[in-house]
Amino acid sequence: MIWRDLLGRVGISARDNFFELCGHSLTATRLVARIRDEFSIEIPLRRIFDEPTLDRLAALIDSVTFAAGKFDAKPAPSAWSEDVRRARRREQLERQLRALPDEQVQRLLQEKRGAVSSNLG
Repeated sequence: MIWRDLLGRVGISARDNFFELCGHSLTATRLVARIRDEFSIEIPLRRIFDEPTLDRLAALIDSVTFAAGKFDAKPAPSAWSEDVRRARRREQLERQLRALPDEQVQRLLQEKRGAVSSNLG
């Protein structure tokens, strides 16, 4: 949710690059502030440029949180973990979709269109 809020985007993948999604130095500064607010840890701005993908930045946050001794046995859900879960789920669904034969994909799309049409009508 942090990336979605800052970048105004949905459907972010775990391997998406912050800067390729129109992030820039000002939004990176805001990202550092959001990370500080959410996790009570300090990430240097430079690290956002070094770890620009969601999965790599999440791993960095985990390691800094652990090193700071702020890792509970059962971490509380956060906006960040929700972003990562959604991105991983989307990637999993995309892999499954790519593995399907074209005919099955077309059938699923037609079923989805039919469901949307019946909900609108």
